[in-house]
Amino acid sequence: MKTPIELTFDVLANSRNESANEVLLAGFEQKSGPLYLGALKTILARRSKETHSAVIKRWHDFDEEEREFVIEARGRISGALRDALLTDDSVLFGNACQIIELMAEYDLVPNLLTLAEHTSSPHAADAAALVQRLTANLSDLLQSPAIGNNNGDPQVFRKSVLDGLKRSLDRFRYHKRTEILDAFCLICGPDDYLLLTILDDPHHPCFKGICQVLASSDYPTIHNLLADLLQSEKAPATILSIISHRTDREFICQLLGLFDQERTAAFSRNLKRLRSFSWLNAPTHRLSGFEEQDQLRAVQLLSASGVSSDTKLDAIEELVINGEPAGRATACDALAEFSGDHANHLILQAVYDTAPQVQAAATRQLRDRHIPGTMPLLSDLLDSKHEEVRCSAREALAEFSFENFVKTYDGLSEEARQTTGNLVQRVDEEYLPMLKEEFTSPGVKRRLRAIEIALLLEVVPFVVDNLIALLTDNDHIVRTAAAEALRYWPVPEVQAALESAAHDRSAAVQNAARSSLTVFASYEPTNSTGFAEVQQ
Repeated sequence: MKTPIELTFDVLANSRNESANEVLLAGFEQKSGPLYLGALKTILARRSKETHSAVIKRWHDFDEEEREFVIEARGRISGALRDALLTDDSVLFGNACQIIELMAEYDLVPNLLTLAEHTSSPHAADAAALVQRLTANLSDLLQSPAIGNNNGDPQVFRKSVLDGLKRSLDRFRYHKRTEILDAFCLICGPDDYLLLTILDDPHHPCFKGICQVLASSDYPTIHNLLADLLQSEKAPATILSIISHRTDREFICQLLGLFDQERTAAFSRNLKRLRSFSWLNAPTHRLSGFEEQDQLRAVQLLSASGVSSDTKLDAIEELVINGEPAGRATACDALAEFSGDHANHLILQAVYDTAPQVQAAATRQLRDRHIPGTMPLLSDLLDSKHEEVRCSAREALAEFSFENFVKTYDGLSEEARQTTGNLVQRVDEEYLPMLKEEFTSPGVKRRLRAIEIALLLEVVPFVVDNLIALLTDNDHIVRTAAAEALRYWPVPEVQAALESAAHDRSAAVQNAARSSLTVFASYEPTNSTGFAEVQQ
């Protein structure tokens, strides 16, 4: 059950009698105690500018609980706050500004703009600063709705505030309030007609100020605006110049972060229009000092931009020498578009890098660069202890495939066949299955060549089944060659096949089979065991 004093305050809260204000103000003047708190709550529950103004004037003396009572009365005290903005009382004005900011009273932005434009007013600068802070708060709300807002739809407030800011910008030549330019940029968006008009007109009164905001603001929303403009259908030349000249690390990271997403055709075109980046020359922003992922993104940015080749090469060299492992590897990949001694030197240096991924990236380019003396180096890299380096070496020597070897085999000298064949064995991991396919080729010449290659590469133990099958080939020359080749694999299965071939209808096959069996007899018994182990 309510106490008598609580019932009294309930009556006063609902009373339309103006004399209730005098009673409440008398209680409010107590400054403490239950009578004071009851009067404060009741005043805030009513709609009376007179009593609300008294509360606003005492704001600086309130504790946290009392201030919370005031904040909860948002909407009911807007009229008193509006009047407080027009007063010459500095205390009342300052208190009103604090309350407006805490309440996020965006509906009062037009009043603040009007005050800010009156340059003769002692409160004009404070009003302009409050507009900027309120807009920054609204911008945060628009960027991150999860922040929460109990005051209404942020998009509705954005439209209202933006309209007021645009009207104020029409009068910028008179009031010169740069805070209003800043506020406008925070919520205008990349497709705003007024923004694009200003950026395309160096003679516009707001041009210099807008450019200054975009070039120097450290607010994330401004960074986002620049990034969005860079990805627009045709970014204004002014924006490209601003982006090129910004050197703050936060913006650079924002710019590099654009390469985590798929690039549109418009974005790619705009990147090609970027001819320089001032941060590349800043001692505090050495690429080698960037985070590893940012080093990768920086290489992508430089490669996609219209920066000069010399500038790109200098930046890539910095990463090849001093970057993180992934950065060094990506820089090596980027060197593919550069020729000449300088690039070749960097690639050779990277081949001996301590990181396998860097070695692999450099190895892939060795053959195409035609650097003298790289064939022995590639041959050594085929035996690297790192699989990715070996793969890159095989990729660089891809011309030494079994398919190409077979095509050029007949035109090679004996020495060239041996050298090339040995390299093919190390480069083409599929050479053995492909050789086995040659044994079943319909052409006699190809089957004979397959037998010859098997002997050349010393892989008879691995194709013995194919050779045994050829002992029953339709062509006696093929059967003869197979019988001769099998002498190098003295195992029971081969011996049995040769004994059968010794009764072939062709004398040449018989002689070849018997000759191979004679060779078998010369092997020591222990040798057969060794061969079996090799086959296994």
